[in-house]
Amino acid sequence: MEGMKKLYSELLEHFEKSGYTRLSPDAEGAAPIYGIFDKTNMYLVRILTPEIEETVSGRGKVQPGPNVHADKVVVLNLHLVEDGTMPEFKNETPDLEARVIDVHWVIRVDLRELFIPKKQLKGIMKLDRELVRLLNKESQDYYHLHRRVDQPTATYLLMGINVVFWLFLEWAGGSTDLDVLVRYGAVQRSLVVGQGEYWRLMTSMFIHIGIGHLALNTFSLYIFGTRIEMYMKRWQYVAMYITSGVAGSVMSVIGNGWIGRNPVSAGASGAIYGILGSVMVFSKLTRRSLDGVNAHMIWIIFMVGIVYAAWNPEIGGFAHVGGFLAGAIISLFLMGENKLGSRNSIK
Repeated sequence: MEGMKKLYSELLEHFEKSGYTRLSPDAEGAAPIYGIFDKTNMYLVRILTPEIEETVSGRGKVQPGPNVHADKVVVLNLHLVEDGTMPEFKNETPDLEARVIDVHWVIRVDLRELFIPKKQLKGIMKLDRELVRLLNKESQDYYHLHRRVDQPTATYLLMGINVVFWLFLEWAGGSTDLDVLVRYGAVQRSLVVGQGEYWRLMTSMFIHIGIGHLALNTFSLYIFGTRIEMYMKRWQYVAMYITSGVAGSVMSVIGNGWIGRNPVSAGASGAIYGILGSVMVFSKLTRRSLDGVNAHMIWIIFMVGIVYAAWNPEIGGFAHVGGFLAGAIISLFLMGENKLGSRNSIK
């Protein structure tokens, strides 16, 4: 019985620290339910001990209220048992066509093992991995994100700066004219290293070569910047953006020197890849998507971008790598503010 109470408490603490919201009342005997949204779906986790299963709360199915706006509601019932006796549901198959999908997993308290019946869904929000780590008493850090700003004002401002600077270049002679680009701050290795014009490492991130280049980077900045800015202090976001842009320029200069090229390069790609690196770190550490974008998606985007840059030498692949690494490293430090605590390894 002590083992049941201990594991029950560990599960409650885990979901409370993992960004889930407790939805059930704290009344004695009520089944605790934790919920979280991911993309357009809602996920509910209900923890059921043998005592709770005997109550009305434990026996009944969860029915979300009319104010829950989600395409699907997945209810994961975690059944805690003290021996090998499997609950009655073990041969049931979840109805994937229903709006509310009931899923049942079993945790053997005496063995501290997770058992997922063959017909039940696996891999829900990667909870099977999290639960295995908890049951194995592995150490684990907990992070929780909260919105720090109401509107992504800095992202809109950066988008505006890029557009205004592009219009200026068009007025000055054309944003695809190499002389104009070099005159107003594009990066060229011979000018940075040979003549010490290090200021180009920053100015180049606000210069775009043609309307297509501007449109792609502005769209990417909008898609990803508006997401990550909401979870940072504004000065942190701007500092991360600029630092990633500079890091991308530095990597471009170093990389082009390594392969013996001296192209004229410009664009916010390094800074935007820094945002991608930041989104990946935030999502990975919290084990949640960031308004529909998760670490796996970011990694795929990054790899596709690198492969495309390797195939097309006109794309600044070195800047992408430099910016991505800078954004990721900076975000690792920033996530320290969002750390809720740790569960230490128990041997």
